[in-house]
Amino acid sequence: MKVCVTDRCGPEFVATVNPGSSVPIFVEGLISLDISCFKNVTDLAGAGICNGEVIFDLEYCTTTYIAMPHKDDCC
Repeated sequence: MKVCVTDRCGPEFVATVNPGSSVPIFVEGLISLDISCFKNVTDLAGAGICNGEVIFDLEYCTTTYIAMPHKDDCC
């Protein structure tokens, strides 16, 4: 799988993840995460299966607190 991220600095190719492996990726200001499956030229012809797991560990800090009346709706 190929992993590309877009953060506040723009889009960037980050990693190629081989079967059975994992890659930690650290970004600030994540906008999008794109994961694409590809086959090696040595693979047999036909449809392949590409599956995996994405685990997020989100860390953030606030710089401004805005007092707003809380409604029944989320946010």
